Amino acid sequence: MVDLNFLVLTAAASLFVIALGALLVWAFRTFFGGQSTSGFMRPRAKRLGVVETATVDAKRRLLLVPGRGQASRSWSAARSIC
Repeated sequence: MVDLNFLVLTAAASLFVIALGALLVWAFRTFFGGQSTSGFMRPRAKRLGVVETATVDAKRRLLLVPGRGQASRSWSAARSIC
């Protein structure tokens, strides 16, 4: 028959190993940039920061968005499809 102390020690050791594994996975993903492309931990898509809009005609709007460089120095004009 198995002793109660042995069962408690086995359960505690198992939980410690699982927690240590989870900590290692978290550290690897945090420090080495491993990013998942599926599941609920998927990174959010980058969104454009619209600064100003101007109506061109009934179907089109002109959008002023920051460029890829420094936001204060470069600007791009993009046409909306809405």
